[in-house]
Amino acid sequence: MAVELMLNDTLQVMGKRYLADVLETYVLDEEQQRHISVANVSLQNGDSCGWPQICRSFDVIELSSGFLSFPEDDWLRLVDKVHSYKLKAKPELGIQFGAGGDTPASGLEAIGTSDPGKLVNLGHKFLNAGVERLMIESEGITENVESWRTDVVSKIMKELPPERVMFEAADPKVYNWYIREFGIDVNLFVDHSQIVQLSCLRHGIWGTADTWGKIVSFRPE
Repeated sequence: MAVELMLNDTLQVMGKRYLADVLETYVLDEEQQRHISVANVSLQNGDSCGWPQICRSFDVIELSSGFLSFPEDDWLRLVDKVHSYKLKAKPELGIQFGAGGDTPASGLEAIGTSDPGKLVNLGHKFLNAGVERLMIESEGITENVESWRTDVVSKIMKELPPERVMFEAADPKVYNWYIREFGIDVNLFVDHSQIVQLSCLRHGIWGTADTWGKIVSFRPE
């Protein structure tokens, strides 16, 4: 009897459709159901089937070995593995062993650098393996160095397809130099807070004393 009275009181306060309204409100929408469906297919087929792109909003995985001595063939196998999951591999190449930990210039100098030719040769192997774009580590080149290794940048731009290479350039004076030396189309990786500044530099409406009003292009329609 008490239970019946409680139920009647609840119905009077909440209404007869209260439970139905709650359940219908929390039913997965069409997009969420599609995500689950894609994930289910990926489990059945043994590959990603686009699930990371849809549910995690990414499709690129960077492969870096700044702190590791890693055989080239193993790198290439990792690239193939990433591609097998319908994702894009973006290897990070550099000349500085131990890069990535913001080590002082003196510490990196003591470790030494590798031959830029090694970077270029490995870059060609990655491109032949289907890599769309290579990331160039800034440490040892323009970051944490006593003087910039502009010779390394020039070698990379000369011997690798410029449109397939992206340079780390988080410091404004660094990306200012890249735009000045290689033009507005050079691919640069900057902090998200610098995107507007970099875009303005490419369009010639921002710059330092050596670039303000001097960055131009000719793009006839």
